[in-house]
Amino acid sequence: MSEQCCWKASTVLLTVAVILLLVVIGNLIFTSEKGPIELIPEPAPHYGIFTQKPICSSEKWLRNAGDLEDVAIILTHNSLNDTSRWMREIKKQRKSSQDLLIYIFANNRTFLERQELKALRKQVDGTYHIKGSNLTEVILDVLKIEKHQFLIQVDDSQQIGADFADYYFLGKQALKLDPKIECVCGGTDNEMTADEYFQPGEGNVFWVADHPDYFCRYAPMYHRSSRLLFLEEEEREDEVCIRPEVGRVANSINYVTKMTAHLGSFDPKMLTIDALEKRMQYELTTAIRKDKFSWDDLKNQDDTKVYAFDWAEFSDLEYYFDEELIIPIMQSRSFLNVIPIYVEGHKVYIVSK
Repeated sequence: MSEQCCWKASTVLLTVAVILLLVVIGNLIFTSEKGPIELIPEPAPHYGIFTQKPICSSEKWLRNAGDLEDVAIILTHNSLNDTSRWMREIKKQRKSSQDLLIYIFANNRTFLERQELKALRKQVDGTYHIKGSNLTEVILDVLKIEKHQFLIQVDDSQQIGADFADYYFLGKQALKLDPKIECVCGGTDNEMTADEYFQPGEGNVFWVADHPDYFCRYAPMYHRSSRLLFLEEEEREDEVCIRPEVGRVANSINYVTKMTAHLGSFDPKMLTIDALEKRMQYELTTAIRKDKFSWDDLKNQDDTKVYAFDWAEFSDLEYYFDEELIIPIMQSRSFLNVIPIYVEGHKVYIVSK
């Protein structure tokens, strides 16, 4: 009898234990709280992630119709084919016909050319011909239209990237957040550097640079107040601009984005001058230090790490770049005497001692 009672008691205890275990498992599966998922692009180490403040937001934004109605494009016309190519591409990337209105600047054209251009404009809504003897006059005329708060200047001989509109929407938000940003550059002279220093996969990497007059030659976007100050020849101190690692505009189709770089997951607050500088300084403190003699061995190193190389004299830079590329790279990329660059898939900072 006692054995039967013990057996029953054991059975009850076992049953209770199983039920409790099932309840615990059920709670883990169905009621556990899940933290927010941060959308960080892959490979994460290559995107300059600043700990505690990732460059990507936890929520994606979507560009909607009308989000670029306050952005105008001044397109310098050189040929009908090139102007037509730009018009078609802008139309494809718009969310509405009033986004990215195009003002075509065609100076010194024959009557026949003007007629052909007029016929071309009718093919794409939101395209206008604007008269002026020079680009300055054209800019002033466009800025008379109050809704145009941002201005992009483009030459139709240049090539356009696949996510041009998304890039400038993100750039517009950065300009609104940080008055210290002079402009958002469409691209830099990547053609001037060897292919090993150009990484077409890094379409969502952005830098800040402090030589805007030199490097920002491709489709700069300015806030209207900045353009008016420039036209009035009022100098601004410490001018800096944001530039992309991969251009949205370039002289060659090989140097622009071929597909979207998922810019919708980027947080504009992390593209302010202060945030970009902090992220760079953080990466410099955590980077693996290398001397100039290790440069040729970089391709054998872990490409998920960040590397820092020193330079003290101009001649030191010859270890890293061909002599004729040193000045263009310095002028187009340097910020606070630091050159951020990608080499064979590795993120590198070249730092002055």
